[in-house]
Amino acid sequence: MRRIALLALVALVLPAALNAQARLMVGGGISNPLGDFADAVDAGKHGRVGLQVGVPVFPVSVRAEGEVHSFSEATGGEKAQLINGTISGVLSLGGLGLSPYVLAGLGSYRYDDSATADAVVNRGYHGGLGASIGALGFGALSDWLSKGGYERSVLLSSGALAMATLSLLAAIAAPSIEVAMLWAIPAGLLGGGWAVGIYAGLQYILPDSMRATGTALAMLVVNMLGFVIGPWSVGAFSDLLALDGTQLQLSLAIVIPVGLLGAVLIGLSASTLNRDRESIAAGR
Repeated sequence: MRRIALLALVALVLPAALNAQARLMVGGGISNPLGDFADAVDAGKHGRVGLQVGVPVFPVSVRAEGEVHSFSEATGGEKAQLINGTISGVLSLGGLGLSPYVLAGLGSYRYDDSATADAVVNRGYHGGLGASIGALGFGALSDWLSKGGYERSVLLSSGALAMATLSLLAAIAAPSIEVAMLWAIPAGLLGGGWAVGIYAGLQYILPDSMRATGTALAMLVVNMLGFVIGPWSVGAFSDLLALDGTQLQLSLAIVIPVGLLGAVLIGLSASTLNRDRESIAAGR
């Protein structure tokens, strides 16, 4: 009974701890003007960066974001720029794979069309709905691949982790923030679901009596390495190098490739998946 209670406590506390972690968000894309604004400027591009920090135990987060939109005037004149900063409260509605959420908050918006001496600054409020779908696509793909053997799901995780790692390395080596944002998009999508195949493989090789414990231990190790040792290592290398302002970039370049090692180890585990399942079932 105590063991069941302990496992239940881990199952409840671990997701809450994950929600409490800080999440860095980077993105970019096309900006499409609407209404009267569309008569003055053509479609442009934008980049965004944000930080979301969860509240322990509760499905609530605080998100701060900044965006820069760049447009060309419809008359062919100077570029117009819209810069905004927002702070929002985010309520997660839960879900497995598809995780919907609602948000609302306040923002400050600065518009500069390069034709006037003074920029226009307005403040307002906003609200909206959204959903995190990175793991959903991986779940469907993992289910389809597993019809030919669960080792294929594990190989999916290996490939996704390798590509996410390479995308991050390309982002930190990018010559500009715009290019870095573009490289961060595939890293975010792949990073949202690479572990799906691993957990599918765990459920396959572990007997019913060990699945909860095995999955909890796997999540504990992943998050200890990813959220504790990983960030600490980047900071330690950065302090150790103490160069001319490039030490953080170099530190990330040292730590992030560990993901490639993880991808290789995951890929190798796929080749022994069925043998491991038989050994565990036999009690060896």
